[in-house]
Amino acid sequence: MNRDAMQPVSGAEVQQVLERLVQQAPSAFDVDAADRAAVEAKAGAQASTYGEVLPAGIAPLARALGVQRDCVFADLGSGSGLVVFGMALLHPLAASVGIELSRARHAAAQASLAQLKQDAPTVLLPRLESVRLLQGDLLDCDWHGCTHAFVAATCFPPALLHALLTKARSTPTLRRIALTVPLPDAWRPAFSSVGHLPLPMTFSPRVKVHLYEPR
Repeated sequence: MNRDAMQPVSGAEVQQVLERLVQQAPSAFDVDAADRAAVEAKAGAQASTYGEVLPAGIAPLARALGVQRDCVFADLGSGSGLVVFGMALLHPLAASVGIELSRARHAAAQASLAQLKQDAPTVLLPRLESVRLLQGDLLDCDWHGCTHAFVAATCFPPALLHALLTKARSTPTLRRIALTVPLPDAWRPAFSSVGHLPLPMTFSPRVKVHLYEPR
């Protein structure tokens, strides 16, 4: 990676790149009934309900998580891949991983990545080499030594959230995780609350995102 590609990139610049991408790329909201049914058969009722972080929220999320150079970021239920791309553009990461169960949303993310590689400023293109888009169950997929994670878990069934937290707690590299729901009481001994932030998402301008660190 050349020296220019290692230089800091502003959140405003990344926001502009991603806002252009949203206008041009396929929507992850456009999935058919069969795809939704397949997701819910695997993950539980309402697990196919979708929402995503707006471009303006990605840099604040990165700061709150403490994502920085050489981290491994994972979006667990990555949808369009927007957060995965944003983290990769903000910092020269070891990896920026997106895991998505929906085949249609995974395909939309792949198409968006291809579009981004055509349109992003040349100096930022090397950073996209860190992006890994995986289609599958987040409980089965390799988290690639994840150090920081984000989960839009608003519509996760309780059993899925429990299984996710079990895997997170057993991931030795994990330093911090952000969830769009508060930690269930039974899990509070396993994680320390380290704050929260309001995040603009497609379904609300101020979603309370909770930050935790494994004890």
